[in-house]
Amino acid sequence: MEFIPEGSPSVHAVMEAMWRVNHARLRSHTPEWVHLDLSIGQLKTLMVLASHPRMSVGMVAETLEVGKPAASMLVDRLVHLGFAQRTEDPEDRRRTWVEATAAGTELVARLRQGGSERLSHALELMEPEDRDALLRGLQALAAIAEREAALTNGALPTKRD
Repeated sequence: MEFIPEGSPSVHAVMEAMWRVNHARLRSHTPEWVHLDLSIGQLKTLMVLASHPRMSVGMVAETLEVGKPAASMLVDRLVHLGFAQRTEDPEDRRRTWVEATAAGTELVARLRQGGSERLSHALELMEPEDRDALLRGLQALAAIAEREAALTNGALPTKRD
């Protein structure tokens, strides 16, 4: 598969297997997000807002790596749809905070849960030894990802579920 970056044969095999898992999961069930009346940018913005207690539009722009006007337009659309809300900062009236509404948080939870339920079912079908090996590998990968994230400048903390 030409879209998988070059690396050692074992890295390539792992990446190809991950792609096959994701591809099969998408083929077997049309995800709910396909039917949403949201652009990819709006969905990304909602996911960011649902992962943080409150953010300024500037923080949203920085996280999404877009300009403030673009971030503001994305937030405006989510506010219009009832998935986000703006509130004035009581300490600085020039600043407004943006956060996901209950409807926005619920939508994100539903989107995440649907995929989690299907993945949980597939994991239950695995042989226990294979599931244990996968767990060890994923824990090692998570530790590396967390270390690299901690080294990233300006990383925003994520809310634990």
